[in-house]
Amino acid sequence: MSLYNNLKDTFNNFMNNLDKCLLQALEDTESVNEENVIVEENNIDKENNVNKENNVNKENNIDEKNNIDEENKIDEENVESKIETDHLFLHLNEKNCSYFEHFKHASYYSSMSFKASFYFLVHAFYPDFYPDTGSTTIEILNNEILNNEIKKRN
Repeated sequence: MSLYNNLKDTFNNFMNNLDKCLLQALEDTESVNEENVIVEENNIDKENNVNKENNVNKENNIDEKNNIDEENKIDEENVESKIETDHLFLHLNEKNCSYFEHFKHASYYSSMSFKASFYFLVHAFYPDFYPDTGSTTIEILNNEILNNEIKKRN
């Protein structure tokens, strides 16, 4: 019975440490997401300023029109590349979430699936270990996914 307790304690310690690592990774992802939002806001401000300057140049100097046309060509190229990028991530558009928000959720779901898989594997070798834990973990994960979908729709 002591081997059973030692194995169970070791596995529980491993899973607790895994939980701590995953939570830290999620927190790090959230901070990266917040930094990206700030960078995106700054880029939008810069783009707005450039657009205002372009409009003033258009009105004041006909010669500047050629330069603006060249800038517009560059903008069209950027729009085309943006369309191609959006095409790569249609799923993000369907789910109405940012890349980092999606990354955070998908990573969390992956880690929960890994935990459940590990519970099932241990249970396969030692049927008395974690008889319901893997199934319970999958049920929790399923409920969390459904709740996130409902929140997104509302």
